[in-house]
Amino acid sequence: MMPDKKDTNDEYKKKHELFVEKLEPFLPEYQAPNSPSSQLVLAHWVPDSEGKDIPETLKRCGMLWFSIINLSMAKNDNAFYEGRNQEFYTPYLYAMFLSRDNQTKEFVYRNKKLILESVENGIPCRLVKDTDTGGIDATVVFAASPFKSNSVTLYFNINPCSRAEEAELKQLKEESKKLKNNQSVQWRNLEQYIVHNSTQANERFYHILSYIPSKSSPGLIKIYNVGQGFCGYMRTKDKKRIFIDIGMDQRYFWKTHPLPAEEKEVIKHSYECINKAKPQVILLTHWDIDHLLGICLIDDPNFPQIWIAPSVVETNRHQMFLCRLLAYLCRNHYELIMIGEDFNNDNVWQNENFAIYKGNTGTTGRKDSNEKYNDQGLIFVIGNKVIFPGDCAYCAWPDDLKIPEHEYNFLIAAHHGGEAGISQCSPSSNKSENRVKNKMAIYSYGVNNTHHHPVQDHIQYLESLGYRTRHVKDYAAIFIGVNIDSKVSELKTTLSMVFECKSYKYFYYNFKESWIEIGKNVSEQRIINIMTNPINEPGFKRQIRIYRLNI
Repeated sequence: MMPDKKDTNDEYKKKHELFVEKLEPFLPEYQAPNSPSSQLVLAHWVPDSEGKDIPETLKRCGMLWFSIINLSMAKNDNAFYEGRNQEFYTPYLYAMFLSRDNQTKEFVYRNKKLILESVENGIPCRLVKDTDTGGIDATVVFAASPFKSNSVTLYFNINPCSRAEEAELKQLKEESKKLKNNQSVQWRNLEQYIVHNSTQANERFYHILSYIPSKSSPGLIKIYNVGQGFCGYMRTKDKKRIFIDIGMDQRYFWKTHPLPAEEKEVIKHSYECINKAKPQVILLTHWDIDHLLGICLIDDPNFPQIWIAPSVVETNRHQMFLCRLLAYLCRNHYELIMIGEDFNNDNVWQNENFAIYKGNTGTTGRKDSNEKYNDQGLIFVIGNKVIFPGDCAYCAWPDDLKIPEHEYNFLIAAHHGGEAGISQCSPSSNKSENRVKNKMAIYSYGVNNTHHHPVQDHIQYLESLGYRTRHVKDYAAIFIGVNIDSKVSELKTTLSMVFECKSYKYFYYNFKESWIEIGKNVSEQRIINIMTNPINEPGFKRQIRIYRLNI
């Protein structure tokens, strides 16, 4: 059941704690001192979005990710799916990561067949709190906001060591089989949320207008540094709040091979901002975890009320976390709008300030199942000047959007700067009479990512079209102020930066625990680099980059 909107923060917190206690996640923070030192789970390997080759996945991504479930979770999930759970419920993630090292490589070599089989049916595993011999090191993550993680020793494909454990494992398998059936039913029920034609789209999207920054409603677009993922945030003067994707870097939780300390601190700051944002709308380009996982950071009693995303029904992405999230949205009457395949390669909906398009694989020759999935994602355009394509390759964009024929002031590089169909793109014609000046390509990816994003061909292609390059990893955040009036006055100190504005101000907390007070205003110039942090000052190793845009 959805949290009661009348709940106070204390009441919500109490219900949340009781819910977590019922799930019995394998984390000492949530367990009594005398609780068992091990836990039985079923582990389902979640293939990397780029394929099902396990050694290649480990080489490319640096980790294997398993969705795991214990008996208490399976019982609670079944009660929720079947409508028997009338108590508090919130979507949650319970997962296990194995990072790349010699031990993991040997484990993959020995268990490749079992790992592949685990995708559908799960593999019985034993998680042990304390390091022990004979197992493999793993990181367990539990997220129902906030995230908690812990190092464990994993025993894979175990045999029960006692009658009690044998009975528990048998019951867990039975509940998991029932859960799989319940999830399949839920998946089929999603058909009713799919928009198939323009009439339906017009009926569903009319109220989205007020959430988009415009000439009459100035605001900010903020690109967070979230590591290997993407998260964009829009806020208007009258406090309307939208996320365009809400991704996170899974490496943030690894206990081994952690992110560089400085990078992790910057990303932590972004996650704190996401936690405080309280979005009303989620615009989702597609359902990949690196564009979605940040929803687990939202701890407000109410999730965002409106969700707009491509249809997930045609995909095979039945991960437990995604199933829980979708079931939660549907059962509690959130507004879920999924765009069906009827809109492939076409405009879904638009007005003068905002447009939604859907990509298409059919004419591009990109037939790989993951490429098809990425290329049929949604593309969001603000004022015909800022474009958010998610992982949709350039060659799969509808004709109304394709570059180089169409130019943007700000282009969020497709697929984090990966290959993105560059080899199938048209070269620059340089024939446009009204070419956009100072146009910019923004790349969102993580430091030292094993996908090797961004690829040099991608950068060179966009630069050949006249796009300047900005890497989100180099900044704490990138801001784009949209149609905000008055002149800029600037004050720099070692601890704060202040932009004074007639109409309003924005307040953010930076990663060095000093206040940044930002108000934005837009002049007649389309795009102006206003300022950067005084990075030569001690403690300021990341810039905040601010731009202005008229639409």
